[in-house]
Amino acid sequence: GYGTTYHANLSAPVHSHLMNFKADFDIFGTQNSFIKTFVETVPVTSDTPGPDSDHEKVFLNGKTLYTKRMRSEVITTEGKDSSTAVVNTRKPTVWRIANTDVKNPYGEARGYAVIPARTNIQILPDDHPFTLCSAFTKYNFAVTHRKDDEQHPTSVYDGYGMSEPYISLDDYLNDGDHLKQVDLVAWITVGKEHITRSEDLPLVSNFGSGFMLQPWNYFDRNGALTSDAPPSETSDRATDNNGGCVLEV
Repeated sequence: GYGTTYHANLSAPVHSHLMNFKADFDIFGTQNSFIKTFVETVPVTSDTPGPDSDHEKVFLNGKTLYTKRMRSEVITTEGKDSSTAVVNTRKPTVWRIANTDVKNPYGEARGYAVIPARTNIQILPDDHPFTLCSAFTKYNFAVTHRKDDEQHPTSVYDGYGMSEPYISLDDYLNDGDHLKQVDLVAWITVGKEHITRSEDLPLVSNFGSGFMLQPWNYFDRNGALTSDAPPSETSDRATDNNGGCVLEV
């Protein structure tokens, strides 16, 4: 059905909770880049590392032996298919904003990553009025060139003309602006598909979503190891997140 009956003559329909947060990063200045780091599997070759070469593959019990590697890509242009991202557990990816001109002692660009928690995106079709008036719900993460006239992902007036929104994140993405080492803005969407249950009455207690801003090669080592605060004053969460900032809604 379309919902859960959880009281006499009372049904709660399935629905979505989706919200967007704007994060204006300035990592060692305003000249920053958007980097996606993917984890992928590749065949082990006789010349590993270097799996893209023509060297012979390594076999184990008659089967090709695979290994994992990381591949990073600097996104250079705005676009709905390039500077956006959606959580995919089959393709582990880290999204980060970094200053590629400022490296740590080991040659890695200093930056911060956005780590999503429990979340989802809009499942209605792209041409549905709800999706058109809240284009941000199609992405867990999007990056655009910062502009003073692109302050919000939606407008309070969009609900009155949902098929023709006054403000749309897609319009920002369609500009096709250059993204490499410029002033960037990240649009982070978190949400929950609320599949209702009888325990939601009278108080919803199973709701939760969020994301974390986590330093990624920003520090030379784990900041918890140099903290001056006594252990009793240092929360487990702060230690576990290595200096990150958690936002839960």
